[in-house]
Formats: sequence, C-alpha cells, structure tokens
Amino acid sequence: MGSSLYRLHLGPGWRTAAPAAVRDRVAGRTVVVTGASSGIGRATAVALASAGAQVIGLARRSELLHDLADELRGLGSTAEMITCDLTRPEDVDRAVAVLAERPVDIVVSNAGLSLHRTVRASRDACRDLDRSVGTNLTGPAHLLVGLVEQMLRRPDAHWVHSGSVSALVPTRGWASYAGSKAGFDAWWRAVASELGGRDRHLWTSMIHFPLVQTPMSSPTYRTQWALTAEQAASVVLAALVRRPRTLAPWWARIAAAGQALAR
Repeated sequence: MGSSLYRLHLGPGWRTAAPAAVRDRVAGRTVVVTGASSGIGRATAVALASAGAQVIGLARRSELLHDLADELRGLGSTAEMITCDLTRPEDVDRAVAVLAERPVDIVVSNAGLSLHRTVRASRDACRDLDRSVGTNLTGPAHLLVGLVEQMLRRPDAHWVHSGSVSALVPTRGWASYAGSKAGFDAWWRAVASELGGRDRHLWTSMIHFPLVQTPMSSPTYRTQWALTAEQAASVVLAALVRRPRTLAPWWARIAAAGQALAR
C-alpha cells in the first residue's frame, strides 16, 4: 500500500500505461533487457514477455538467466539469454556480435551497481569505483555504441535507460554510485541530441528512478515507501508507450536546484 501511494506522489508522468497500449508497442518485437537476472530488469523482462515481446536477456549470472529463460518461454517468448558482465569490454563485444544477427527493436538498459561507502572508507576499495563506473557508465555506453547503427535501421527503435535520482541529487556516502550515474546521464543527453532528430528513428528515454526495493538495495534500505520491482517495470513499459525524453520525480528537480543553490 505504501509503495502505491508513493508512486502516486512521483508525478503524473509515472502513471501506468494501458495493457493494450503496451501490447501494441512491443508484441512481436525483439527487446533486449540488460540486468535481466534480478530486480527491475527481471520484472521488466517478465512484463515484456507477458505483453508478447521476444525478449533477449543480458546479465552476468548465467544460472539466474537460465531460470528466467524457463519462465519467459512459459509466457510464449523465445527468451534468448546472453551472459554478459558490462564491466568486461570483451563480454560487451561478444554480446554485440551476437545481437548483430538479431532484429533489435528496443533496448531496456537496467543493469546497475549500487555501493554505499564513504570516501575515507574507499581508500582500499578503489576497485569498487571501477566496478561502479563499468556497470553504470562505460558498459552501457559501450553497448549502445555497438548497437546504434543497426537500431537506426529498425523502424521506430527505442532505447530506455534506468537511471537514478542520485544523478540529480547526489548524497553523502554514495559518491561512486551518484558519480557514475551522473556521468552516464551527461553522456546520454549528448547522444540523445544526436539520435533524436526529426529525420532519425531511435527514441531515447532516461528514467531517474527513486528508491526501488531490489536485491541490490535491500542490504542498505528497507522501507514500505520504496517502489517494488514490478511497479518500476510498469513505469518502463509506460515509457515505451509514451516515449518521454526524461522522466524524474518532480521533487528531485526541486531538490537538485536547492542543492545547487546551497553550494
């Protein structure tokens, strides 16, 4: 109940889309979902398969992908799975090579890494910063660069990225996460200006999610007010229908302005 009320207070853009509208948008189309093994990615893959999409899941944990594939095939999806760690360029190159043979219409980029650690506690854990940047910034950018030409040849192609309000309102203890998310957001906005012109066919949508209760966030936060993974997935599907350039809670934009003034 708390999470449903919370979503209502994110703003009108966060409302769900009608199931028929979602099906019209994705049925029969090939959709790549990164971070598909758990959390928002898994919930999105299930929702897409239920709406008739042919889902290709990417994630680093192959055993969880195997379980997901069984579930999606039960829903009628071809459910192809590719083991891919976005922090490893060779894995991304291999995934791009496989996807080059597929008619990729939509990519839902959900893979992410959240680490809560102060700067002083990070002195002996610099690899965590590298992992954050690889998962949240360079990995998804590498994937988009690899797929952009073939997606531009598809009619009405769309790339949706699951970002974070931390990119807009960074907070103490989350420097690696906020920095990598903000870095990708800046890169994304520059890319969107290149790909979103009237004569182009690749839509881009950035969703700045507030707290979502997933296996990644659970060790740090547990609250009834967080969105569930399924609620977040419904926001992703609505974005595929409405195709917003950017979606963020109204209060995040105000907080970002206030934080800038406070500095």
